Amino acid sequence: MNAFPLFNAEGKRVGVFACGNCRKVYETECTAALCCEPTVCPCGVVAPRYRILCEACTSAALEQRQQRVWDDARKLPAVESSGPVWNEDTDEFHDSFDSFWDSWEDEADERDPDATPPRVFACEPFGTVLDAERILEHALEDHHEDAISGIDDGAVAQLQQQLDGWAREHGPTSWHPNYDIAIIWDSRKSEGT
Repeated sequence: MNAFPLFNAEGKRVGVFACGNCRKVYETECTAALCCEPTVCPCGVVAPRYRILCEACTSAALEQRQQRVWDDARKLPAVESSGPVWNEDTDEFHDSFDSFWDSWEDEADERDPDATPPRVFACEPFGTVLDAERILEHALEDHHEDAISGIDDGAVAQLQQQLDGWAREHGPTSWHPNYDIAIIWDSRKSEGT
């Protein structure tokens, strides 16, 4: 938008340009000219600042990406599901499909009866990881440079074994969605679940 060159005190160009609207400085006149220009989405609607797509096209692109992930996933019937599941629509984890189903039923009065059932994915666990080398580096931070080099590799390996055992026994296990396994169900509870 009406970019203009900047000059030094002697009136010589300094090789940078400013946006005529907000006065931000850029290396090229073209970049400065585009600074406050509205971006037009391919659909013809003006996109929000710093975006290349309008809200409707952004939502459609996200839905297409989510649908592609769903289509590519291996389908597992709800009756065969065991373990935690993740509801993509609400971004909520549930201990089991039955737990998800109970919350789905509890919200039935608030939901549009024609609403599409949410996509539900199986989950996979991830445990606690403790890295002996990083812990030692942190512990020796205030020591002389290369203090860790004075510790034998065998001692670091021994510490790592102890940390691994502790993490298995005492560390928490959390879950994240497994986008490779989609749980198949509909708004009527499947037989046996």
